[in-house]
Amino acid sequence: MTDLGTALIARTRTILKMKEAGLSLCWLGEYELEALDACCRRMNENNIREPDEKNKNIQRELILNDSFAGYYASLPHNPLFTGKVERLLEQCQRRNIDITRYKASDLVAALECEHLDAYSCLVLLENFSPAALEEEAKQNLVRSLWNCMEVPLELSAKGKDFLQEPFVGYSALTSGAPFQEVFRLMEGNPDLLAIARLLQERGVEESLSLKDYTQFAGSLTEYSPLMKFLFSTLDPLALEAFLEHWQHNGCPLKELQTLKRLMDEEPDRDWQVLLETGSAYINTFYGARFKNIDLSSVCSYQEGVLIYAITHNKKHFIGLVDRNVELFCSLPHTSLLFQEKLYKEHFNINELTEKTLQECAELLRFNFHMDLLEPGRRYSFQELKALNGKTSMYWQFYHLLHSPSQDYRIQVFRQVCKKDVLRDLEEESLPVLAAMLDKKPLYNWRESDFGHITGLRADDVVQLLLHLDKLQRLVPAMRSQEDVSIALRSLDVADQFDSIGTLKESLLQTDEKWLMLAQKLELTPEFLTQYKESILSFLCRNGAAIAAAYMTNLGSTQREGFLRVVKAELMGKFHELKYHADDLQKELAAPLPNQVLDGWKQNLFMVKNHIAVEECDDFFSTMLAGVQPQRTCLSFKNGAYKECLLAGFDSNKKLLYAKSGDRVAGRAFLRLTKASLTRSGEASSSLTFIDVEHPDTVETQPSENIVLFLERPYVSGVDMETRKAIESMLVKAAIEKAEKLGVMLVLSRDYRHVAADGFTQTRLYLYISRSKAGKQYLDSLNGEAGVSSEGSYRDNSFLVRQAAE
Repeated sequence: MTDLGTALIARTRTILKMKEAGLSLCWLGEYELEALDACCRRMNENNIREPDEKNKNIQRELILNDSFAGYYASLPHNPLFTGKVERLLEQCQRRNIDITRYKASDLVAALECEHLDAYSCLVLLENFSPAALEEEAKQNLVRSLWNCMEVPLELSAKGKDFLQEPFVGYSALTSGAPFQEVFRLMEGNPDLLAIARLLQERGVEESLSLKDYTQFAGSLTEYSPLMKFLFSTLDPLALEAFLEHWQHNGCPLKELQTLKRLMDEEPDRDWQVLLETGSAYINTFYGARFKNIDLSSVCSYQEGVLIYAITHNKKHFIGLVDRNVELFCSLPHTSLLFQEKLYKEHFNINELTEKTLQECAELLRFNFHMDLLEPGRRYSFQELKALNGKTSMYWQFYHLLHSPSQDYRIQVFRQVCKKDVLRDLEEESLPVLAAMLDKKPLYNWRESDFGHITGLRADDVVQLLLHLDKLQRLVPAMRSQEDVSIALRSLDVADQFDSIGTLKESLLQTDEKWLMLAQKLELTPEFLTQYKESILSFLCRNGAAIAAAYMTNLGSTQREGFLRVVKAELMGKFHELKYHADDLQKELAAPLPNQVLDGWKQNLFMVKNHIAVEECDDFFSTMLAGVQPQRTCLSFKNGAYKECLLAGFDSNKKLLYAKSGDRVAGRAFLRLTKASLTRSGEASSSLTFIDVEHPDTVETQPSENIVLFLERPYVSGVDMETRKAIESMLVKAAIEKAEKLGVMLVLSRDYRHVAADGFTQTRLYLYISRSKAGKQYLDSLNGEAGVSSEGSYRDNSFLVRQAAE
């Protein structure tokens, strides 16, 4: 207890001393009391009473460095100077440097230099005695330290001399590259140093870089005498103009030689005028290389590539432009052809032909990832064309293809792009896929190695290739796309099975979603045995996962109805449920002729070019309506109106699906319903003159008509031309269906751009049928409709086509 009391008293005394000295109490947890007491004593001895608590580095130095209190007391004390000391101490402490090793006068002289950061001050102190420097020399050093990149803390004697060179504080050479790299180049090449000095002495503003000086060093015996002569002879303004264009052209030796010859021949010419503009410069050095195009009259964005062609002797390109001046000038400024980085580093413009020059109008920079071009890699026009408009994922994939044949790489790439198979892949999968496709193109894999699997999509081929090591044993026995889907969903256990058949059989025991669903349905062993085949078919199409995901989103009443739908599907009796007895007539509250009843149940199919449209009324087509070809509010997973998807199983609703190639690219709901010109559907009260020959025949205006209604289309993943073709095919299918039923066809106005002749835009009331789901979603009638809306009419503007007589 006594020891504790003694410790508390000692701590209290130290705290009082620290408060008196102005030392932050935060140090109590970092340093011993003896060290803090000693610091307070030193501060008292040197009359240091007001250190700002924010200046942690000063306080830390006062605690740790016995010599610092006296040193610090000798320095000026004002907020600005103290702040500089604080920042300088941070640099010193980081490098274990004792700040007191520098003379106080030198420290003051260094910190009083404007524009220097703390590190540059430390370099100045470490290598020079600022207090002893003449003012001009000191200012020159300050400029150099401010201008240079990455000056080391310790400089050699020659390094110090170089830093004091007058040009160092102004040159783009020293501001654009690390100090040591510039110094090493200049130290080994006195002639380069002389050139840099000459430019500074003449007051010339230039931007010659380390890359340029390195180029000079490679042929210094040729460059040096010419540069010294020209740089000392030309007027400074003319020299600045020359350097700007010369550097832009890559500082070619040939242009130095040409200028020397021209100046020898005509020393009194006005070189500033002759070198001022890009076109004047080129004409001076190269003459009029283009015969049919005047460089002085072209736009600035066109001038760059033309000058590049002249200076790099691109004779083919020069001739091409001369023969096609109008075509060249018509290219938009956004064309890839005018991207300097592209034609200088990645593409040989001599490769262009009249056809590809014309195609440059379609290759635009905002569709092109210039930053994804591989450094130092040259691309052909066909490669640029293939990459244009593709996402970064596809660029990464292309660069992972290593076949030596460019034609082969482009073939593989185009197949991958055409099917958009990378859209759902992770980046980590790309190297694996590229390695597989380096061996064989996508279509070849599908036709040769997987040709025995029917209905296989490009996406499935990609997944098989990515997981071929795990699925190798199962592939030979696969017979359908469904088999592939099952195997891909079972990757964790796939290598445990010898055949796809045994894997399928296992789903009844291993599919967790199915086990949960079977429990909800209270299925008996007898049921499982009797309907095993259709249950397996359901599981193979991932039905359990889809049903389980949807079921969690439904209320109790709707869930009960949905489970009945699922049970019917498991029994293979889904269509008995969908078209049960007279449900269709009850939903429409109207008697229907046999032509309509029988024709409605029959599904049509049509194909034109690469687009196929199919009428669908099965379980899976309905369940996936909110996720293919794109996610909508009816998504069974998380759609805003997911409850309304259940109404898709009503008797009066079907779907039209459109496929482009092997992908679902479009869909639209098809509804059999009623329409009226009046809200209530009642007969018109207007009178007409009687036919006296047939007085018993009274013409009445029909109150309502059975109609086939095509809802708005959802199309995704295709270009505008294909989108229009899909929408046209949907309308064509709806026309054929309506004609078979003998009913009027009504279209959403979304089809107005593709509807054929015979459609009239009309204000019409559509009947909201009764639904077993309790809720339904009607795109063209303001969205969700509940039980209270059933049996009523809602109006909108539609496209109407009368039924054929």
